[in-house]
Amino acid sequence: MLSTLGTSYKQLPSISIETLPHWQQSIISSINSLKHAAGIESYRNTRFNKKAILSLRPYIPYLIHGTYTPGVFIIVNRDYRPIGMHWSGMVDYDHYPHLHLTPADVAAIKPHYYSYQGWAGSVDGNFFMDGSSPCISKQHAEKLVKRLEKIIETLNPGVEII
Repeated sequence: MLSTLGTSYKQLPSISIETLPHWQQSIISSINSLKHAAGIESYRNTRFNKKAILSLRPYIPYLIHGTYTPGVFIIVNRDYRPIGMHWSGMVDYDHYPHLHLTPADVAAIKPHYYSYQGWAGSVDGNFFMDGSSPCISKQHAEKLVKRLEKIIETLNPGVEII
């Protein structure tokens, strides 16, 4: 019926989440979980739940960290563990190649940091700080979700994630 009205719609290419690198899948999972726990967007009927957000701590990206291998990076949670990993002893980031980022990935992500703390060539920056943690308020959670969504959009321009 829409075509009979002379209206045309551009079909955006879509991509299945499973085809993205694992670290991007982890960010998307974190976005969806944060939206639910904080009562954001389609979950507006859900109230902000600090305990639920605190339970997501291992899954929420905190910063990008270097590995022992030059030019290889990894997204870690607030406990400096690879995203999705619960607390444990010392972690060798090189043992998580499915979560590794390239320098090009890092360059695309850097503009979306909450706070950039390093020298010009470093990767030192955070997606949130203690004072802007998503467990503090719904507003902080929304800001982090928007920041993480921008990262996914930047890395996959013009693609609808399904």
